[in-house]
Amino acid sequence: MNLSQTDVIYLLIDIMVNAVIVFILVKILPGIDIKNFGSAIAVVIAYAILNTIVTYAFSFFGLEEVNRIVSQGLFQIVFNAILLLVINKVIEGFSVKNFWYALLGSFVFALIRSLVHQFFKF
Repeated sequence: MNLSQTDVIYLLIDIMVNAVIVFILVKILPGIDIKNFGSAIAVVIAYAILNTIVTYAFSFFGLEEVNRIVSQGLFQIVFNAILLLVINKVIEGFSVKNFWYALLGSFVFALIRSLVHQFFKF
């Protein structure tokens, strides 16, 4: 994989935007807490890594159809909630009270991210 300088810049912008969204998210949802902005960046990076690992694992084991189902609509919100719970165990300084807050957080994150991408095309 050969990344251009522009690709790296867009990746860094995406990480920062997602970290800001996570930081905003924890301010509006009482069941999710974060220590600082550095922890928000760690959450975003951990999410990206876990999502990539799971996606490639589905493909490796010939479960492309499962991957297609998990990456769409309501299933994606549930899958992201599960990833948030896993990240809750991995990243110190980030906590999710329970599955329902993770599900709500996943939904609100997707909503905010969609709105941000509607207004800023990157």
